[in-house]
Amino acid sequence: GNIPMVDDRNRSYFRKNTLTWKLSLAELATQTSIDTETLKQRLESITKKLAKLRTEKPVKATKENLATAGSNALFASSCVSAYRVTGSTDHLDRATKTLTFIRENFLTDSSNLHRVRYNGKLQSYPGTGTDHALVCQAALDLHEVTFDTSWLKFASDIHERMHFVLGDSSTHFIKEYDGSNYPQNYDVNQFYTLRALDNTASWAIAYSNTKRLARHEASDILKAQYEALSGILLHSAAVDPISSIDFLTSDAKLHQKTVYLNTPVTSPLSLIAHRNPCRIIPIIDGGNLPKLDDASAKFPIGSATITQRGKVIGTTSNPDELTQLLK
Repeated sequence: GNIPMVDDRNRSYFRKNTLTWKLSLAELATQTSIDTETLKQRLESITKKLAKLRTEKPVKATKENLATAGSNALFASSCVSAYRVTGSTDHLDRATKTLTFIRENFLTDSSNLHRVRYNGKLQSYPGTGTDHALVCQAALDLHEVTFDTSWLKFASDIHERMHFVLGDSSTHFIKEYDGSNYPQNYDVNQFYTLRALDNTASWAIAYSNTKRLARHEASDILKAQYEALSGILLHSAAVDPISSIDFLTSDAKLHQKTVYLNTPVTSPLSLIAHRNPCRIIPIIDGGNLPKLDDASAKFPIGSATITQRGKVIGTTSNPDELTQLLK
């Protein structure tokens, strides 16, 4: 049996999982030839000893060695958001370490993204569309606040791999699974994600990722991808908005102001951009960008150009002016 916790003595009997006796105290005393008072003292002593053993016994922690690419990517993006709100580099360090962990531990030798690691070993389950989209999104988020081009390349590689493994070359639509290591194939119809996947719309996030990548690289392939996805996602949002909440959220973010920073820029200018809800794109070595024409792209080094919906709304190298432009 068991005994009540020392700090909860009222739980004397619960689901028969408590120290108890089949005989009454008087019957037990008769069978053991011990007087009732002596037996009562002995039983109290036993109870105290058992309670002490339970209280002093260390609790062995249970560690679950299961990690998934998608959940780690969500955590990395959340840390980037926390950094942008607080300015604390601790959040940025966590995001960098988490995404580095994904890059080093969830890819096979063929650069295919897998979904699960268990007990330190990469499992055979291939990455889903959601996994690819979330990892790509996290890499783009981290690139925005670090200007580290390796994360932009990683995002582009994951995006291309997703379309190679799960995409349709003619429609650019995405399958959630590649059909291997699963009991059945999942057909993509009106709704693009299973509820078992927390209702994350991989198509919507992939659409957003495609648009964000296109801001860094002029590509007919990227354009074809987001145009193909846009039509059907808009139709679904019109029919039942709640079913496409991820698309509506991702699309709304795409219409936020975009800040082009002509590096190197001063720390205050960069910090203000990081702490505002905007898209940040660094310009390195005076390069031009797909969304800005030649005249607009040639702004002074160390300055920021702000655009919204494809239109330039201002250029400045003054932190206070940048704050006003981002309101």
